[in-house]
Amino acid sequence: MRKYAYVLLFLLIPFICYTLTLNGRITSNGEDSSIVAMQYSIWSMHSFSLGSDGNLLTSSVDVALYNGNYYSAISPGMGLVSLPFASVGFLLDGGHFTMFGYATLMDELFLAVCSSLAVFFAYKISRFYAPETESLLAALALGLSTSVWPFSTVVFPQGASLLFSIASVYFMLRYTKASSRDRNLLISGLCLGMACLIEYVAALFALPILGYLLAKGVRRKSVSKLFVSFLVGPFVLMSYNYSIFGNPLAFPEQFKVGSTSASLLAMFNPVNMIGHFPLYFVSPYRGLLLLSPVVVLGMYELYRALGSSAQLDGFPSSDAALFVILFALVLMTYSAWQDWAGGLAYGPRFMILGLPYLVIPVSTWMSRNKSASLKLLFLALFVMGSFVQGAGALTSAFSVNGDPSTYQPLAYNIPALFQGKLDTWWIAKLGLADGKLPLVFAAFVFVLAWIPVVLLIRRSK
Repeated sequence: MRKYAYVLLFLLIPFICYTLTLNGRITSNGEDSSIVAMQYSIWSMHSFSLGSDGNLLTSSVDVALYNGNYYSAISPGMGLVSLPFASVGFLLDGGHFTMFGYATLMDELFLAVCSSLAVFFAYKISRFYAPETESLLAALALGLSTSVWPFSTVVFPQGASLLFSIASVYFMLRYTKASSRDRNLLISGLCLGMACLIEYVAALFALPILGYLLAKGVRRKSVSKLFVSFLVGPFVLMSYNYSIFGNPLAFPEQFKVGSTSASLLAMFNPVNMIGHFPLYFVSPYRGLLLLSPVVVLGMYELYRALGSSAQLDGFPSSDAALFVILFALVLMTYSAWQDWAGGLAYGPRFMILGLPYLVIPVSTWMSRNKSASLKLLFLALFVMGSFVQGAGALTSAFSVNGDPSTYQPLAYNIPALFQGKLDTWWIAKLGLADGKLPLVFAAFVFVLAWIPVVLLIRRSK
């Protein structure tokens, strides 16, 4: 019991950091506004419609127009799964829709919970390959030194899809490594279906997951249980499409106001991958290596494991191949997407779905490298990444737009941080934006994020 309390104490750190930096507002015309408006429509009018001309709940650009009615142009999953939280917020708001109300804050709290649970599952997956301390370090790196942090503080669907997708991978791996009960595969399939309902790209994970199980010699009957349970998510999604558009294969995005695409697939162009693929790694605007440098260690560990034909220090090459494929599917799909950069956002939010599979291998890298200099290397990369991500969370994940050469942390967020221009809900609510308090608070948040990692590194043998 004491051991579990110790682990939970460390895993609570990301949740505390997320809740302290919740944004508490939505943009007037962004994806978040579309999601909250859909929730309000369901809650107050029991309808998916956001209204018609002259009577539209939101001025969001992410709305679809069909037969004179407006709908959210975002996949419905995020709005549906977080509706219980948003409903509490609408009640606290007196039954009204507002961009600065409690409904938004409750949605953000839901995402903070989702991301925190995703960190927990990252720890559990890491434990298949590495000791406890190193697994905790990898999990904290995912939660605090990547884009997971800033997008746990605003209403975007990535935190929710991350939770369900990584939970799916965990229960699948648990079946092959710890408990070969079919219920693990059923849960894995249901989680992946839910992730697909929130973020379509997660559906692609079904192929490598099923292939991995078959390659491990799992009975086809058991594998089919995962696949059938996964289909629940796409069924709900297609039922939603049919209820609005009369066609289960017609998606809201293709009816988005201003869109000229005839179908969802038409919005993807494989030629785009040539230019966008490297930008997700090295560009100042969306480059993982500049914004979340700790992934370098995980990438090296994957390369090392793939180069070995046998199990390498607890990390099998087959698992490394699975992780590479999962990340590559996210990378290639969004590199082909017409809006590859993700609009008004801080860093590569579209990569969040695949980030665990670059960061979890850091646990085995840490367990192999015990020298003080390499521990300091991990600490330096963690601190660099968490400072960049924390600056985004504290000052706004709705950062400045730019071109691939724009480095958002220096273009806006870090200067705003040192000027005390924080965008956290409670500082604004209490009117404490002036004076030194914002800087003291920011310093406290960073210390809260860094001290557990320092303690864990000292504990690592």
